[in-house]
Amino acid sequence: MFNVKIYTIEVPEKTDLNKYFEVMKSTMPENELLIVKEVYGIGCDIMTIDEISKQLNISREKVIELKGQGLRMLKHPSRSRIGYPILTKVDFK
Repeated sequence: MFNVKIYTIEVPEKTDLNKYFEVMKSTMPENELLIVKEVYGIGCDIMTIDEISKQLNISREKVIELKGQGLRMLKHPSRSRIGYPILTKVDFK
């Protein structure tokens, strides 16, 4: 009666993410990489935008801007070829 497709998403291990971000260190600005890691808790505890802004002594708006820039950089095809595309890795079955 209904045609339903089920999609599964493969979630990488924390160690895989840490390896990926180690590779990315050389290709993107340190602040953007640090903000993305702290917002999503990769290799550290999850932090709020306010906590990050106080830690880096910049405005909340600047943290949000740098987070967006960092995510765009990580998703860019040129960086996907450096490591493996964790942020865009979806397994359709």
